[in-house]
Amino acid sequence: ATDDVVTLTSLINRAYVVEAPFVSGPRVDTNDVSARLERGRFLVADGDDGPVGAIFVEIADGVGRIELLAVAPELQGQGIGHRLLGVAESLCRAEGCSETELEVVSQRDELFLHCRRADYIPVGTTAVPTAAATDTDCHFVVMRKQLVEAARQLAI
Repeated sequence: ATDDVVTLTSLINRAYVVEAPFVSGPRVDTNDVSARLERGRFLVADGDDGPVGAIFVEIADGVGRIELLAVAPELQGQGIGHRLLGVAESLCRAEGCSETELEVVSQRDELFLHCRRADYIPVGTTAVPTAAATDTDCHFVVMRKQLVEAARQLAI
């Protein structure tokens, strides 16, 4: 629904305001969110007054692509993002994915460390899309997690 797209867009942009020192303008607009909904889904964490977190998941060729992990700024650091990532990985596993992939912008060292602790390993880099208005030199670090190995470790 249109209201959901507007709500998600607002939540994502509030969560990504931390990138303001190196990215100009909003992180997404309603067209971006709508386009993602055509190829994947957002998993949403609800609070008393509506969504407090969201994560986008797209599944293609046995790989779960995870994007736009967003938590309301006033609730960051409380484990909501970690739980959303776990739910996204579970969905990917249930859909038969052998691995998940995400990208972390090079300027966000704290996110890189969170991903490493969640068993993601860096596998390369990619350029920030030319449509993004970046104020500093940055790139994405591509990170992957093997879900098959993770499932085996849980079974032991």
